[in-house]
Amino acid sequence: MRRVLVIGANRPAGLECVRQCVARGDAVIATAERPTRVPALADLAAESQGLVVLPLDPSDPATVRSALGDIDARLHAIDLVVYGGIDAQPLAAHGDPPRDARLDTLQPGGLAESFLHQAALPLAVLRALLPLLAAGQSPRVLVLSSWLGSVSGKTQGGDYALCASLAGLHMLLRAFAHDVRAKGIILTVGNPGPLKTEIEGPAFKVPVDRSVTGLLAACDATTLDDSGRFVDWTGTDRSW
Repeated sequence: MRRVLVIGANRPAGLECVRQCVARGDAVIATAERPTRVPALADLAAESQGLVVLPLDPSDPATVRSALGDIDARLHAIDLVVYGGIDAQPLAAHGDPPRDARLDTLQPGGLAESFLHQAALPLAVLRALLPLLAAGQSPRVLVLSSWLGSVSGKTQGGDYALCASLAGLHMLLRAFAHDVRAKGIILTVGNPGPLKTEIEGPAFKVPVDRSVTGLLAACDATTLDDSGRFVDWTGTDRSW
C-alpha cells in the first residue's frame, strides 16, 4: 500500500489518478482548490475508507500550509505525489488567454501571470512537500504536463503564454529532479495526450483511464538515473 497525494484532483486526469490509486489499495489524499465543487470526489470518498479529500489552492499559502499539516498528521510520509493541477488550457483568471496567445496582442503581465500559475506555483508546492517525500518509501513524483511545453515540438506560432509557461515548468522540474536525487526522489513529467472525457468524442482522443494507467506505469518504470524524464502516456520518451 502506497501513501499517495494527488494535487488537482478536480481535473479529469487527476481524478482518474485518484480512482486508480484507490482501486489498487493505496492510502490516498486528494486535493482540489474547491473540493465541494467536485461531486465525484465526494462519491469516491464515501465509497472508500482509504481516501481523504482536502482543500489545497497552490496560489493560497494558507491552504497549502493547512493541507501539509493534515497530510503529515494522517500519513507521516508520502510515497507518491501526482501533481495533476497543470491546466491543459489557460484559465480565464490567468491573464487574458486569447490576448496572450497572440503575438500582436500579448502583454508582459499576462505572460508573467501564466508563468506564475503554470510553472512557479507547482514548483513551490513540490518544494514544500520535500520533507514528507524524503520520509517515504521509494518516493516518486509524477507531474502531469503537456506536449505543448516541448520546445522542439513547437512547429507553429501562437499560444505564447501557455507554451512558454509549460516549457518553463519543464526546466524547473528538470532542475528539481537533479536537486532531489540525493534524497532518492524520482520525478517523471507526463504528457496525458488529448483526453477523451466523454463517451462520444473524436477518435484521436485518448480515454482518460488508459492515459492515466500508462502514466502511472511510466512513473513506476523511471529510475534515479533517468529521473526528470518527459514521457507520453504510452511510455515513450518525449522530446524537450
